[in-house]
Amino acid sequence: MTAPVVIYVNGGGAPHQQDGMTAAPQSRGPLPDTFPHAAHAEILTRGGALDPHREAREFPDRWQRYIRAHFRDYASIQSAFGVCERTARKWFEGETGARGAHVAMALRQHGREAWDMLVGDEAA
Repeated sequence: MTAPVVIYVNGGGAPHQQDGMTAAPQSRGPLPDTFPHAAHAEILTRGGALDPHREAREFPDRWQRYIRAHFRDYASIQSAFGVCERTARKWFEGETGARGAHVAMALRQHGREAWDMLVGDEAA
């Protein structure tokens, strides 16, 4: 007979043995205070659950307000985010929102002001 395979889940803790029988996952207790990080905590503590459909529906309008507040034309949008003219136009006209990487770039460029426009209470 071969030795059982030991699998460590989530970087440590109690091992799960696999020897023909599947062990039930072990509870590791509540997540540490560092998760979710401050940005998520702020969203989650606003009262009530988030509606992902509403967030997706409203985000292009929030992104458009952010874009129009900080960029004067398509060329400045293209330069700041490395996007094509078509994307810059769609953002400026509010036809589409942005991908996560572009949101991160906005937060790095305009910090708390971008956060408030895109995610904060002002956005709601």
